[in-house]
Amino acid sequence: MGNQYIEPECLVTLKEAGIQTLEDLKGISFSPGKEGFTGKLIFDRILEEAGMSYDDLGKCSLVGYTDGAMLMKDKHIDLYAMIDMPPNAGFMDVDAFFPVSILQLPDDLLDTMAEKYGMVKWMIPAGVYSGVDKDVTTVGYSCGFYCNKDLPE
Repeated sequence: MGNQYIEPECLVTLKEAGIQTLEDLKGISFSPGKEGFTGKLIFDRILEEAGMSYDDLGKCSLVGYTDGAMLMKDKHIDLYAMIDMPPNAGFMDVDAFFPVSILQLPDDLLDTMAEKYGMVKWMIPAGVYSGVDKDVTTVGYSCGFYCNKDLPE
């Protein structure tokens, strides 16, 4: 068992959508990723801890990173939730056409995610995408590996 690195949850948005808070997610088209993706699980927990659900948001598309970037580039979604260290190649492509930003999570939610789920606060630096004008704090989790105790060295 070991920890390799931290993966941050990035709620990537089109800057022109004007999404500044979790409340701004109401009624938007979005993708939390595919069923079974860690990013989707974390997004679901973020919504739950914020007292929200998919019913509060608009149209949901369960797609992977590449399709999510294409949907955003074609302006079919306003937000994609992914667990990846930015910059992500697909969203760099979107950013070349339409500035993208990353949603800042509120401090109380960051604390709750750390306490309940063992996540850490993670800072995304300004400039990672053209629409990220200042450092953004989100949650991250430890990406590790596990093996059977009987595995020979």
